[in-house]
Amino acid sequence: MTRFFTWVAFLALPGTLYLASSGSGGVLESATAALSGTRSIPDQVAFRRLCAGRINKQRTEHRFPIVHDDEPLQEKLERLVVATTKPSLLGLEEVFKAVQADFPGARQLSATLVYHPNPASLAQSVADWAQTAGPDFDSLSTVVFRDGYRQGCLAMLSSRLPDFDLNAANDKGGEFIQRCPHCGRHHAVKLARRSRTLILRCPECEKVCEVLGSGTDGVLRRAPDFLTTYQLADNAALLRLAPAERLKRVYAAVLEHCHYAHDDKGNGSGNLEIWKTPAETWLDASGDCEDTAILLADALISAGLDARVAIGWNLQIGQHSWCVVRMGWVQHVLETTLEDPPATIDPIAVNGEEYRAEQLFDRTHVYTLAPEAKSAGMSPYLDCWNPAWWQPIPDSPLVTKRERGLDDPAAFATMPTP
Repeated sequence: MTRFFTWVAFLALPGTLYLASSGSGGVLESATAALSGTRSIPDQVAFRRLCAGRINKQRTEHRFPIVHDDEPLQEKLERLVVATTKPSLLGLEEVFKAVQADFPGARQLSATLVYHPNPASLAQSVADWAQTAGPDFDSLSTVVFRDGYRQGCLAMLSSRLPDFDLNAANDKGGEFIQRCPHCGRHHAVKLARRSRTLILRCPECEKVCEVLGSGTDGVLRRAPDFLTTYQLADNAALLRLAPAERLKRVYAAVLEHCHYAHDDKGNGSGNLEIWKTPAETWLDASGDCEDTAILLADALISAGLDARVAIGWNLQIGQHSWCVVRMGWVQHVLETTLEDPPATIDPIAVNGEEYRAEQLFDRTHVYTLAPEAKSAGMSPYLDCWNPAWWQPIPDSPLVTKRERGLDDPAAFATMPTP
């Protein structure tokens, strides 16, 4: 006799994720032979293989994706059962809460408790239950336990999003689960790969979690990784000049060498909005606003000046990107889409009111407006280094620049210096 207690949970994380898995011939037959006729607690792995074999046979017939092991989730369920004096009294709602606490990316969960004296029949009970679960689940976890004179099994079908990681995002794209570095809560992330600027914002605290850009190679990178320690050919000579003269010469060199060009051709992959490295912008002698702003900021930093790239709005032209630089107590807005160098470089207080930055970044950090800045009027836009207004995003869990080789000069060996 078999008893079913079933509970299904659908979490508020939309989307579908299918992961490939592989099986091996003979698993179903060998597992059945190993378990048939025994009254002792069966081997957990063999039992799970038996259940998966029967479930996948049914799913294959219906052209559903097959289920696979989820080892971290399997270990979690085993710990829950071991920690329970009488597993048959374990509430499924309690199980769901425990799983969701450790696996916030679990978007769909379905669980059951089944009982039978014989392990092989117990496995069939799990398979019969799973047949009604639908195609959206992609992993199976089972834990067998003794319940008096019968065998019991806690079985769970699940589908969960992978943790957000740039390598995985570039490899597969799709949906991920991300932990907000500000409030610590988790939320789903779905990448729109046709965008050149991806500003990931937490739906809970509404703060920016990361700023990403798509390069000419189609690879997504953190915004600071586009600043590659690029320097102009005469950088050694520039370093011997006074800061104001360095600023004037670097700014003039970028404006005279590069002309404004919108991303109207893209990289041939259908992505019309891309970010260039400073070397690519200099080689092309052209770029749009963020390309030339990145080039200028990187060259200024190499020349010993404190510069950042700004992303935000210009009151005259709309969405825009530009460069800001600080020398002592004086800050300047550097517009990089001008045809000719300006006669003078005015302080930010002169023309800064037209520029409303929402994010700033340099070689290491992305800075976002603090919540208090919303009630501070124009002050945050006229002081792009004030830590009370501009706060760095906490350490990102994404792959670092060094791990991708972006700070290795050899990674850009094919890029000519100016």
